[in-house]
Amino acid sequence: FVFLLVFDWRLGLLSLVPVLLGFVIMMAMTGSQMQQKMKEYQNALEDMSNEAVEYVRGIPIVKTFGQTIFSFRKLKDYISRYETWVIAYTKELRKPMTFYTLAINSVFVFLIAAGLLFTRNGVEMRFLLNLIFYIIITPVISVTLTKLMFMSENKMIVEDALGRIDTVLGRVP
Repeated sequence: FVFLLVFDWRLGLLSLVPVLLGFVIMMAMTGSQMQQKMKEYQNALEDMSNEAVEYVRGIPIVKTFGQTIFSFRKLKDYISRYETWVIAYTKELRKPMTFYTLAINSVFVFLIAAGLLFTRNGVEMRFLLNLIFYIIITPVISVTLTKLMFMSENKMIVEDALGRIDTVLGRVP
């Protein structure tokens, strides 16, 4: 953050505008509503996994009594429910993720516009070097934001898993 403001504070502040937009969009994607969606996702995944285990464990019984269609149909129903949920979840996040990607990668647009604006009266070597510095360093911002987004998603998954463990063990979360 300090380096963003040291070389040219104007370019540094302009580099932060897309970052702030990215954070706002990221908060919308990882807020309390998405925590509920993540719980639903985990439940659907767990149900499908449990049914797959039951199907595999039941294969000897299925072979003995010839009930292949019933156990397979039950597994297929869980897979279909999971598929329906994942597609709906993915479609719901499609627009926010597109805007997030656009926001964090639009730093270059702001920098190029600033370069054109600030060099109307001629190009100074110092400003050109600062602009090149910002063009080189700003991809680090988008990578860092993406890592933060995935870390917050992983945090929600871990919190949900810990809550389930506490429930199983009879502890109050």
